[in-house]
Amino acid sequence: MSRRKISSESFSSLGSDYLETSPEEEGECPLSRLCWNGSRSPPGPPEPSAAAAAAAAAAAAPAPAASAAAAAVTAGARRVQRRRRVNLDSLGESISRLTAPSPQTIQQTLKRTLQYYEHQVIGYRDAEKNFHNISNRCSYAEHSNKEEIEDVSGILQCTANILGLKFEEIQERFGEEFFNICFHENERVLRAVGGTLQDFFNGFDALLEHIRTSFGKQATLESPSFLCKELPEGTLMLHYFHPHHIVGFAMLGMIKAAGKKIYRLDVEVEQVANEKLCSDVSNPGNCSCLTFLIKECENTNITKNLPQGTSQVPADLRISINTFCRAFPFHLMFDPSMSVLQLGEGLRKQLRCDTHKVLKFEDCFEIVSPKVNATFERVLLRLSTPFVIRTKPEASGSENKDKVSGFFLFF
Repeated sequence: MSRRKISSESFSSLGSDYLETSPEEEGECPLSRLCWNGSRSPPGPPEPSAAAAAAAAAAAAPAPAASAAAAAVTAGARRVQRRRRVNLDSLGESISRLTAPSPQTIQQTLKRTLQYYEHQVIGYRDAEKNFHNISNRCSYAEHSNKEEIEDVSGILQCTANILGLKFEEIQERFGEEFFNICFHENERVLRAVGGTLQDFFNGFDALLEHIRTSFGKQATLESPSFLCKELPEGTLMLHYFHPHHIVGFAMLGMIKAAGKKIYRLDVEVEQVANEKLCSDVSNPGNCSCLTFLIKECENTNITKNLPQGTSQVPADLRISINTFCRAFPFHLMFDPSMSVLQLGEGLRKQLRCDTHKVLKFEDCFEIVSPKVNATFERVLLRLSTPFVIRTKPEASGSENKDKVSGFFLFF
């Protein structure tokens, strides 16, 4: 645990000013971002004269050359506009857009979903006419939640009937397009949310809470919440509490797209009826919950071996335990039974008890936030959440309850 105050710049990195990658730029040499006409930083917005010259050159050039010149000007503008710093604020804003999309984003997702299937009806006059009528229904005003989801579902159902496809297939495509839109706008930020697919979803709550706090809002009983845990067989189980009507509808495709885009994983996703899992889910109140099982397909290109040179033998440590405890005075380590294995010098002095005997976490500390029981399993489910713990008076020998804030890491 660390006593350092966590600020919105905590996630900023040295390379946080580098640009995001769009699909159109994926073929570009990675080193080209470091060298722009001999300089180490990307160019700023083009001067008016340069932009005018480029436009004039595009107009005077033959069609292929003109389109290439126009594309170059557009790509340069896109690079400048899509620069974004990664910090807690940008992380929270990106997750907010992903969990509470605007009507414009929903409409754009519908259009892109229909465009994906449009080529399949070209040449079939009746089908093409019906498909065109469906496309015209994409523009809709802000309806109530129920009307909005019925509108989206109805459009996709009509599309499935015309194309002879399963509704679930088009629903999944809708979710993939929705995530792709959000990912295209916030690629660098979304890649920084978590190191694994499980951490990605478990990090949502802390980031959404940060955004609510920034705007002076309080979490309500209807605030969306995510909980992703690993089952014994390696399958992930994702619980989505108080789902947004459109996001819940799109979750199947979103999960697949997130695994593929961010972690290069092919996953199979299945929505499970809540009645089968009600005894397994600690669901406060009578809230709605969507549950998904996520199974990783065989990924031969993913290796999970330890890096070369890594050792698990304590004698191979480059720093002694005593030095480590002095260097990090407010850290603690405990095992799955919540027995304290190691304490920093600062925490040890606060406890004022015999640290040579076996200590239990619950005998010395209590968790202030988040409101969870002090069990190993509960901590594992919230590794991306900032914790605040404090010493118990009987353990510290005083009435002062010193608080420590930080994150838990799993080794």
